[in-house]
Amino acid sequence: MDIFIDLVLIGLSNGGIIALNAVAVTVIYCAVRTLNLAHGDVYALSSVMTMVVLRNILPLDGPPSWSQLIIGLIVSVISTIIFGMVFSMLIEFLGFRLFRGQSRLAPIIATLGLSFMLYQLALVWRKLLPTFSAGEHRSVPGVDELPRDVVPHVFPQLDVFQALGINTTSRFDIKDLFIIVCAPIAAYLVHLLLNHTKIGRSIRACAQNSLAAQMVGVNLNGAIRAAFAIGGALAGIAAFIFAITVERPVANHGAQSGLIAFTAAILGGIGNPIGALASGMLIGMFAAFSDYLLDGRWTPALIYLLLVGLLMWRPSGLSPEERVSDLSQQTSDVVVLNATRASAALRPSAILINLVPLALLYPLIVPLIGEYYLPVVNSFLIYVVLALGLTILLGFAGVLDVGYALNFAIGAYIMAYMTGPAMAWRDQLLGFVPDGLIVFPVIILITGCLGIVKGWITSRMRIDYLAIATLALSLMMRDILKNSGAGGVGGFSAIPPPTLFGVHFNNFTMQYLLVLGLVAIIVIGSYRLLNSRTGRAMAAMREDEYAAQSSGVNVAFYKSVSFFIGDSIAGLAGGLYASMLSFAEPGLADFQVSVMVLSMVAIGGIGNITGAVFGVFSIMGLDRIVIPFIQSLMGEQPFVQFTLRELNFLLFGLALYFSVFVSRRFKSKTEN
Repeated sequence: MDIFIDLVLIGLSNGGIIALNAVAVTVIYCAVRTLNLAHGDVYALSSVMTMVVLRNILPLDGPPSWSQLIIGLIVSVISTIIFGMVFSMLIEFLGFRLFRGQSRLAPIIATLGLSFMLYQLALVWRKLLPTFSAGEHRSVPGVDELPRDVVPHVFPQLDVFQALGINTTSRFDIKDLFIIVCAPIAAYLVHLLLNHTKIGRSIRACAQNSLAAQMVGVNLNGAIRAAFAIGGALAGIAAFIFAITVERPVANHGAQSGLIAFTAAILGGIGNPIGALASGMLIGMFAAFSDYLLDGRWTPALIYLLLVGLLMWRPSGLSPEERVSDLSQQTSDVVVLNATRASAALRPSAILINLVPLALLYPLIVPLIGEYYLPVVNSFLIYVVLALGLTILLGFAGVLDVGYALNFAIGAYIMAYMTGPAMAWRDQLLGFVPDGLIVFPVIILITGCLGIVKGWITSRMRIDYLAIATLALSLMMRDILKNSGAGGVGGFSAIPPPTLFGVHFNNFTMQYLLVLGLVAIIVIGSYRLLNSRTGRAMAAMREDEYAAQSSGVNVAFYKSVSFFIGDSIAGLAGGLYASMLSFAEPGLADFQVSVMVLSMVAIGGIGNITGAVFGVFSIMGLDRIVIPFIQSLMGEQPFVQFTLRELNFLLFGLALYFSVFVSRRFKSKTEN
């Protein structure tokens, strides 16, 4: 019973933090009905703000005086709330208002780019902070304390049970009580604000029917701006409470950092702060019991599975109000329509004419550029394969797969299992290492079938829910690969080079010709697909799913087809990557890989096959050639204490955001 009580209290405490952030998510999502992938960064950065203020007011080497404590808490909570409001309103302007009335995909991709920029800001800010703690290292006498992000002690070491005279071995800290009390108060106040104030009713009216709300005098921009301000303030409060109770800032930055809060918001019903509170508490207790009864390593994967299950159960939202709103606010999901149409005009034979001299010139250029660029160029082509698969998914079918790297990692692991050294099951089952004629079709078939499963899971989901579901599936698979016996965190190494028809492609030139040939086949197939009946059905589905379905297009079927084609190409790229670079690891399924490929596709024009190739060479050329070259000219001297390599996330974010922004301007001009 004592263990049970401990787990419940831990779950309620952790759930209170989740609930506070989920209430912020539900207010913002209620207003715009589109996923804000940058909200988690606002929450994480706000906790850093709390740490900075408290560290400059309160002492680290001893208890503060009452005056210091009161002043520090007041200044830090006000600063954090203002910080969260400002950044949230900035995201509303840059990520939503500029794209209002445009594609529903545009704000999602824009906030994804903003999320990476804020992630870069977090890395810069945390590195510049003077986070050295005085004293010696606890485990190594005589060695100074390592730099740590520590928030000064605010709460006394007090056991509530002991103070109340309750005889139990369980412990209930005063700071846990503070969280459990603050969460319901915040949820109830937001409930009152949404239901009993003018601004709250305006937010709800715009969420239900923005056009009707404007007809009766509601200021749409003002209501949405107010929702983001309230959500940012709540994120600041949640970050403040987390920082002073856990005594460190939030460590999880990036778009995936808001997934658990979004799960709680979905479970509680969008626009329902009381429901978000209850679901946040339930998720906190679920995590606590999972950590104790199963294994803490599997808890995030189980929560991601819970999120996908919820979205499958209610693909248009849990509340009837949200489902009605989804039907009444459908817009086109095309980001760049003209680029797709222009691509169709180029004949596949022209691609071959351009590829042949490229293939012939490569061996001649290699002695001039140096041995370093041999594997670099090959990796470029592997990412071209990967980008072409996402072009089919996103550009042709309008399916935003934010977890696209999932099948990339699976393809690499299949290659490792089928051709890697010391695979006992393979030797017992086959007795030989299979040729690429067997391995590559197996990779394409397995990853393509997984794509069909992914398509079936997400077939009825709206576009933003589909994005979050694919992200959750990718992160879940990464955790499974990391925690299972499939190589563990380190993955597999010493994977032999690819083999076809008994020929070992064991030098860079042969590997180059192999991948170049596959790129040519995929490019030609993509153009054929674009002009086929299936391609036209995908285009209709991309423009408007409801209109396509009413015209006889089987949306679920063609979505599964697009997933099969796109994910099988991603699996093929993963197999090539593992065999040519000789390793496979769980990090291949990371969110950053998916975003990097999305940046490549977006910068060349979503749906533009030639643009995807250009985007790969732009991003990869900048990352692998330009940055190392500039860094070598600069020497070891950093740029404002940072090397250019440490600013990669800023570059990805800018590429994503400005590609969508330029697409919006281009689309507006063509419409005019």
